[in-house]
Amino acid sequence: MRYLFANGSYGAIEFERVGIMTDFEYKDDLFGEDNSTLAPTMQLIHTQNEGIINAVKNSANIRFLAKVANMLKPEDIKKERKRFTEDNLSADNDSGMIIYDNKFSDLKQVESKPYTPNALQMQHIQENVCTHFGTNMDILQNKFDENTWNAYYEGKIEPFAIQLSLVMTNMSFTERERACGNAIFFSANRLQYASNATKLSVSTQLFDRALLNRNGVMDIWNMAHVEDGEKYYIRKEYTEVSELQKGNEPQVVIQQVPQAGEQNPQPEAGEIQDGQTEKEGVNNAS
Repeated sequence: MRYLFANGSYGAIEFERVGIMTDFEYKDDLFGEDNSTLAPTMQLIHTQNEGIINAVKNSANIRFLAKVANMLKPEDIKKERKRFTEDNLSADNDSGMIIYDNKFSDLKQVESKPYTPNALQMQHIQENVCTHFGTNMDILQNKFDENTWNAYYEGKIEPFAIQLSLVMTNMSFTERERACGNAIFFSANRLQYASNATKLSVSTQLFDRALLNRNGVMDIWNMAHVEDGEKYYIRKEYTEVSELQKGNEPQVVIQQVPQAGEQNPQPEAGEIQDGQTEKEGVNNAS
């Protein structure tokens, strides 16, 4: 396989050593599609930016609107405008007053209003760009929460990780090695971006059920491993379902028969003697 670098030089490698990962294979089976579908959206962004720049320039330059009282030539109008600006609007005018003669019949100040683009239009354009690349503004601006991250992981990162795992497995192992179970698997710690409440709940619920050891809990909280952290612990009140009936079986008390010359020991409460059972709270009649 021969390929071209950005600096103009070429390189080559055996095709057996190449792993191909493609996406959006509509017209080209090897290289997929380009970003030509994004061109109209990018043109909208460019037009919108130009409109913002022109609006800011106009609002920053025009400060006064003057009406000429007499008929003047265009050259004279330019001279009067320049003279009025230098006399009244320059830094030399430190008095704070504007004085004009009868050449201008009316002089009105133009209110400067900041230009703000349409928020809905800008949001729609941004959503088009994010949709094209399969992401959203919360991910790009690092404002995501655990729910947004889980949705982004399952929709964007996990498919890429699965595809990369298959490509690397096929490149690294033979068909017989793959049949024996050898594989390369790429994954990510999805609890890395979970909230502290979620991390605490997962750590507590899985640790006392022996599904996580202490080092596994440390990994969730990005902490160093501890000594004997590979041991598993479980709460003792848990038992198998088949063991539940064993606690309800009647207890059998075995009493030894006294030998000759020995006295019979007094039975304790609840022990069986001569077919009688002493009940709690009831005295035997003598």
